[in-house]
Parts: sequence; C-alpha cells; structure tokens
Amino acid sequence: MVASPSVSAVGGKDRFIGWLIAIAVGGLAIRVGYVLVFRTAALPLPFYDALIFHNGANALAQGHGFVEFVNYRYQQSAAHPPLYLLWLGIVSWLSPGHSATPTTHMLWSCLLGVGTVIVCGLCGREIAGRRVGIIAAVFAAVYPNLWINDGLLMSEGMALLCTAGVLYCAYRFIHRPSLWRAVWLGLLCGLAALSRSELVLTVPFVLGILVLTARDVTWARRLQWLAAGALVSVAVFGPWVAFNLSRFDKPVYLSSQFGTTLVAANCNNTYYGSNLGFKDYQCQAVSYDEAARTVPGFKSQTLAEKDGALSTIGKRYVKDHLSRVPVVVLARWGRILGVYHPMQEVTAEHRDFELERWAGILLTGSFWVALALAVVGGVGLRRRHERLWPLLALPVIVLMSVAITFGQTRYRAPAEISLVLLGAVGVEMLWRRYRREPGVAQASASPERTA
Repeated sequence: MVASPSVSAVGGKDRFIGWLIAIAVGGLAIRVGYVLVFRTAALPLPFYDALIFHNGANALAQGHGFVEFVNYRYQQSAAHPPLYLLWLGIVSWLSPGHSATPTTHMLWSCLLGVGTVIVCGLCGREIAGRRVGIIAAVFAAVYPNLWINDGLLMSEGMALLCTAGVLYCAYRFIHRPSLWRAVWLGLLCGLAALSRSELVLTVPFVLGILVLTARDVTWARRLQWLAAGALVSVAVFGPWVAFNLSRFDKPVYLSSQFGTTLVAANCNNTYYGSNLGFKDYQCQAVSYDEAARTVPGFKSQTLAEKDGALSTIGKRYVKDHLSRVPVVVLARWGRILGVYHPMQEVTAEHRDFELERWAGILLTGSFWVALALAVVGGVGLRRRHERLWPLLALPVIVLMSVAITFGQTRYRAPAEISLVLLGAVGVEMLWRRYRREPGVAQASASPERTA
C-alpha cells in the first residue's frame, strides 16, 4: 500500500477550513454576479416552474399555504415537493408585506450553492483526503451545471445541496459504520426526497444498500440500523405525504405533476418527430383539450384531479406505442448525457425559459469535461478499493427517472454532485501523475478520517 497524501499538501485541518471558506465566498461571488448581471434581465419571470416557486413562496409567507393562483383564485397545490418552497418562504416572510421580489429569491437561492460548495469540499476530504476536498470545493464553485441552477429559481439548487449531504453522510457511514451515522444518512435521504420526488429512491438505493452491505457488522445490527435510518427518512417526508393525502380527493404523495410531464413527453413528436426523447408543450396543450372534451367537469377540477386525468392520457399513449419505447428511452438518455441533439435543448431553453444561449452551451461543454474527469476519478477510486456505489447510485436514479419522463439538462442535477466528486479525484490523480508523486492509499486509511 502506498503512502497517503501528506497533510502539507493542503495544510492542516484549520488551514483546510480556511481554504474552504475562501472558496465558498468565491462561489458566492460567481452566483451573485450571474444573477445581477444576467438573470435580472430575464424579468418578469416567464410562466413556468420559476414563477410557480416565486409566487408560491410569497403565498406561503402570507399564510395561504401551499397553493397556486389559478383562474383568479388560490388552489391547493403539490406541484413540487416543499423543501425549496420553504426555503424561499423564509426570505418572503422577512420581506416587506411578506412578498419578496424574484431577484431577492434568486440571491437567497445562491446561499444554497454556497452550502453545496462547502459540503462538496467536506465530502471530497472524506472520500480521498484534504487535497481532493479542496479540489472538489473549487470544482463545485466554478462548475456551470451547479451555479447556473442557483440563478434559475428552480428546485435543482436545493436538490444539489441535499444530494451532496447524502453522499457526505454515506461515506462517513462507509468508513465508520454506526447506528448514528445510519440515522444521519436516513435524515439526509428524507430531505432529498423533499427536494425532488425521484430522490426518495436514495432511501433504498443509498441507505438500504450501504447498511445491508456494511462490513464487519452482524446481520442483526445491520437490520436494526436500516430500520432506524428508514424510520428517520419516513419521519422527514411522511408528514408532507400525509398532508397531501388529507387535502386532495385523489392520492397525492410527494408531488402532483406527473400527469403534465407524461403528456408532454409521450406524443407523436417525442416518439417519432423532431423532439424524439424530449418534451413538447404543444402535445401537452392538445392533451389538455382532449381532457376538457372527454372528462366531465375537467375545467372545474382541482390541480391534482386534472393531473390524474392527464396521467391517464399519457399512460394510454405509452401503452399504444410500446414498441417505440426502447428507442425513446435511448434518446432520453442520449439527451441527458449531452450526446443526442444537445443544441436543440439550448435553443428550446433560450426560447421558452430565457436561459442565455451561451449558458446552455456552457452547460453542455462543461458536462463533457466533468464526465471525462469523473471516469478517471472512478478508475482511481476503484484502484484504491474505495466503494463507488454511492457516487454511482445518483446517476442511476437520474437515468431511471429520465427513462419515464424526458431528457432535460436540469433533470441531471442530482448526478452532478457525483461528477464533481469523481472529477476532483480525477484532477488529483492527473496532478500526481504530472508531478510524479506517489499514489493515494485506500481512503479508509487516510489520516483525515480521524479529523
């Protein structure tokens, strides 16, 4: 076994924290600059999720609850899990009249990005030492697929922070398994589920697999730890599920936008036309018209009921075109990996959501670079006998969710943290090879574990 990285490479613990804070401040400057220079020019917000989050947070702060303003009145809504709305609601409540501006919400969201930078640094240190921690923090600070999300008023910024926390707790459990570390991992998995619905899969895919495969732990203890961690996860997102079940006529769990997503993703143009594997809002409009014609009282239904009717239409289309599904899924995966018609999404996001064209190109180009570095880092961690599954679990979850929705860059957000951390390991490996330094020992042997 080769020697572990010297502490002098990045200094001691205090110096590491100092570097981490400095990098986080730099990351904040990038995010605030992007908001003030570019995103304020996109106001007023176009009608899409950002507007729903902005208005929803103000309505929440004003005491209306989790609602949307539809047909000149507030309606109960669970269009998204609540964590990002709760975060925006804090600054809304502190604003005059409990009503924050879009710019205020964007700047408040930048703090989520700062938290992501810090947690990525801590997680990089936990995985492979202080130098990798510093590189991971720098990577997270400057990587466009992270900081651009903080200026879009979307829940991806919250999802990034939560997934970074999941991975940090996961590797702490791997290196020193215990009941309390299983509980902390369960807590972060529960929070992740409240940021994006598909991240509820972190409970079985991360918590479940890691606890059940813990080394040098009896099966009885593994099952006890798993039960404790899973119970904490359910305790975190369970109240939201119970609240939704109590306020809608049809079952709603974490969110209620699945129907609108299905009809936008499953139609002739997304199965056979120019938008193969993508979305088409015209198809969504056609499905709304069909539901209005065929579903009694559709126009007066609640948002959740409408979503259920649209879900039925979307599922029927999939059933009628099952032979085409494998091709569509491959196209969706090609889009999420930035190798199938990447410029089409750049154009669509610029046209529909006013995302700067240069930003869309930057998202795609930087992802390719990060992916290449992540492959190098994955090989390196494998050679060190470090467990890769937590870092791979999030991309697997993304591919699964994209397979039943559509390929869109921001849906890749939960996997971006894995790319940052693996990419940081890759950069450190290439640096060592360039400097002809000795390799890094197995992560669990690193002295940083005791810090």
